[in-house]
Order: sequence, then C-alpha cells, then structure tokens
Amino acid sequence: MTTTQNFHGVQTFPATDPCNGNPAVVTATSNIVAHETFFPATGEAHTTFTEEDNFTVVEAALTATGHMTTHFNLNMNPQNSNATFTSSGHSTGSDGSTVTYHEVAHYTLNTAATLTVSFDRPSLTCG
Repeated sequence: MTTTQNFHGVQTFPATDPCNGNPAVVTATSNIVAHETFFPATGEAHTTFTEEDNFTVVEAALTATGHMTTHFNLNMNPQNSNATFTSSGHSTGSDGSTVTYHEVAHYTLNTAATLTVSFDRPSLTCG
C-alpha cells in the first residue's frame, strides 16, 4: 500500500527569535510531501516527509526573510528500524543580521528493540 499527501500553502504562527528571545510572527509559504509505503505481508514500511519553506519573520523592530528545508525518513522491518531527520535554514534580517540553523538526528534499533545508534546534532549561528 502506498500513500502520498501534498500540502502547498501559507502558514502563519507565533515564534520566538532564537538569537534574542523577542516574540515574532512567522509567515511561511510551504511545500510539503509525505509518502508512505507499507507491505502488510512482511510488516515492512518506508516513510518520508519533506518540507520546504520560504518565510518571513516579523519582530517589533526587525523583519527577516529566509528559506528552510526539512526531511525525515523512517524504515522498519521485522529485523530492525531506523530514522533520520535533517533540517537546514537561513534567514537575513532587515538590519543585515543572519540566523543559520542545521540539525541532523538519527536512531537505529535492532531486532530486540535495543538502541544501537542515536544522535542529535543541532547547530544555531546568530550573526
């Protein structure tokens, strides 16, 4: 069985500037694709999720624009499972300031559901 879902649209939500803590409002034009393939006879599954956003962040004294891409995948079968998450974004403020974000996370489980690999490496640079 395979399913694919698409979302294309605008999302607006409250946020906090990660560099100075100021409240902000984000408006993102998003393209999202979620895809899943499931094999009922074997219990295997493969799932992917990709989101790409162009966004504007408005604070009291600053407006920033940028781009962000996020990807997630999950693979499962009776022997093991693993998942990986990556996300990267960059914005430039009206005052020339920049914010760059990157994150990579992964886990692997063996047959006994023992965690054999696990890490999460986020990075945020304010400039």
